[in-house]
Amino acid sequence: MQEIIYLILKSIFSSRIKEYANIYWAEDNPHLAFKYIQHQFQQGQWIIKGNLNKIFQQRDYLNLLEYLATKITDRKFLNLIKILLGQNFLNIKAQCHPITGVPQIQGTRLSYILLDLFYLNLDNLIHNLTKTVALGDSIRMNLQHTYQMITLDNSTHCVSKTDKNNQNLLVSYIRYGNVFICFLHYQAGYNHTMWVKNQVELYLEKAIRVTTKELNLKTINSSKQKLNFLGYQITFSNNIVIFNLSTSYIIKILFQYKFLRYTSKGKIRPTSQNKLLAKSDSTIICAYKYLWDYFKNYYSGIRKIKRLYYIRYYLLYSCAMTLAHKHKSTVKKILVRYKVELELNFDLNNSQVLLQSNRKIWHCSATFLNPFIKY
Repeated sequence: MQEIIYLILKSIFSSRIKEYANIYWAEDNPHLAFKYIQHQFQQGQWIIKGNLNKIFQQRDYLNLLEYLATKITDRKFLNLIKILLGQNFLNIKAQCHPITGVPQIQGTRLSYILLDLFYLNLDNLIHNLTKTVALGDSIRMNLQHTYQMITLDNSTHCVSKTDKNNQNLLVSYIRYGNVFICFLHYQAGYNHTMWVKNQVELYLEKAIRVTTKELNLKTINSSKQKLNFLGYQITFSNNIVIFNLSTSYIIKILFQYKFLRYTSKGKIRPTSQNKLLAKSDSTIICAYKYLWDYFKNYYSGIRKIKRLYYIRYYLLYSCAMTLAHKHKSTVKKILVRYKVELELNFDLNNSQVLLQSNRKIWHCSATFLNPFIKY
């Protein structure tokens, strides 16, 4: 039933979600976001990054239903959604994806689209800024429209703060799940950045009622700081977007799922994966090859591909140690015995990929589920 509701809502609202947020969280993978960043996040310095961890209340569900009613006239269908929301549907604790850090909701995709629709007004607010070259009376009217859920006094007070310093302001925006980024282009300075940040904070506080604990909003100077987004480490140099991975970030994940451990001297060492010991040798090898293929394809857009050598080394020796543990043998003998099977190559899976410049490959149609779900 929930999947049917999802398909109906998708047919009605998906185009509007993509219009404002640029990607569709329920079905689009993070590489579409990276592709957008590569083309749109150029010639600028300041970035605003937000992470929303909203705890939904009854009034939030009512506001969402009111928005749905602007496009849906079937009362029975709306009542069905009301019953679901009445069960605190959007406050179900979901495990975050270990690499992207975005909540990964098991089962139906209905939760994804309902969250997208709830945050659509925020997308709309920033989308108005992205289409604006000069902040004059017309944009003030648009901002007042996006603040329809805020009291008139607060919205008027906020908009009245716009001044001539905010002319020629251009913002690129993307949201993936509960993480969003605003990139200020061209001559935008710190004051412009703080103005946009204040607009977003005001809207989230007054309209969506996001508390300080639920909102993690950061201002990033791209000329000095790195942007960490969906598992990638992004830097900006001479109007070029550079994608890389943080090996320490991946090593931390491998520690979390017990592929690595510290020795008594504090050194990092691969370790056997006890959860695989009962499996056949071919199954164990395939499990590690699947992890390697995942990392290799997910990070196909990085500039320094050699950073993946660390990941390959750790996975290779963890696999060898698992087989050695199972057969009560040594790692050296296992590496000789399974020399061909344990070969982890760098050949990318070119099916359903979009080749970009600078040797980046974005797998825009691939599915990047949690590769550690069995661990």
